[in-house]
Amino acid sequence: MRRSIDGGVIMKKSKTWILLGVAVVLVGFGIWAIASGRLVIALKDPDSQYITVPSVCGDDFVKQYNDATNYIFRDDSAKLPSMDREGLANLATQIRDKENYESDPTCQVMLFWAAFDTKDREAAQRSYDSLQVLHDKRIFSDNNLRTSAGLLEYKDIIQRLVTEESRSNTISDEE
Repeated sequence: MRRSIDGGVIMKKSKTWILLGVAVVLVGFGIWAIASGRLVIALKDPDSQYITVPSVCGDDFVKQYNDATNYIFRDDSAKLPSMDREGLANLATQIRDKENYESDPTCQVMLFWAAFDTKDREAAQRSYDSLQVLHDKRIFSDNNLRTSAGLLEYKDIIQRLVTEESRSNTISDEE
């Protein structure tokens, strides 16, 4: 190639390499962002909505909950397997200390079962109400939670707490 006195050809080659280098860096960044899950490309229906929900109770909370609710022999003197009730109560306290736990369905499921374990009907009802609002928005809890009941059964479980509460009040009134 011929070089002009003012360096025109050399400048064009330099600009081309700079633009090519920038393009390679941008493409590399895009691939990294997609591979790491920081960038999501999705095709959606015009009627669909995507909601971003903060994950307050992540894998560490799910593991702690599953460990606490696992019926195992907790010590050598135990005659029957049991849950870690103290661990479950501590977990509930940790959850309530977290910011935005109300908007995380995984937190609410764990709080519901912690309330059921302590027979706290009002706390169970609050968690159920929160879960129902989240469910209506199509926001669901982590599937890795060890729990056998679906949301439809929670109302019956709360009713069981009401029945137990009224039964214990009747017994204490008779005494």
